[in-house]
Amino acid sequence: MQTATLTTIRRQLPHAVTPAILDFYRQPSELTSAGALAPLFESLPANPASLARIVQGLVLHKYVASAYGVELAEDREDEAHIRHVEEMLDCILDHDPRPVTASREPDKRLAGVCGHFTALLVGMLRAKGIPARERAGFGGYFNAPYFEEHVLCEYWNTAQKRWVLLDTQFDEAW
Repeated sequence: MQTATLTTIRRQLPHAVTPAILDFYRQPSELTSAGALAPLFESLPANPASLARIVQGLVLHKYVASAYGVELAEDREDEAHIRHVEEMLDCILDHDPRPVTASREPDKRLAGVCGHFTALLVGMLRAKGIPARERAGFGGYFNAPYFEEHVLCEYWNTAQKRWVLLDTQFDEAW
């Protein structure tokens, strides 16, 4: 009797994404819920690429702020420790009270890291009924030859019947 390898076993397992799984990833979590600020998401488009552009206008990666001509004040360091989307939105509105669809000047954006871009996008997608989740790993494509810890969004593309990665952190400046 031949022993099957792990790869062989994985190929034989069903990879069906069930309605229950999609429903789970469609619901906001404690971290991705906009809470009392949920009405801010009502007028957003339901297109993942459009939502990614909106997020890029709301968050500034704190480690590359200088590429945008911004020197972050020391009192803004705590923004990178915000974990809940509702609190992120509150901070964004403190800097600039316009609707979230309005792109902010870089110095008026939330000073965050990859997790902030991802959490906001996941929250927006879920608010639009699109299953989405955070994926964590190591990226070698933005600081080669090093692999750095990184999180990005994965959303369910109904037409293609598959999960699609979307890295909101990288805009034209990156």
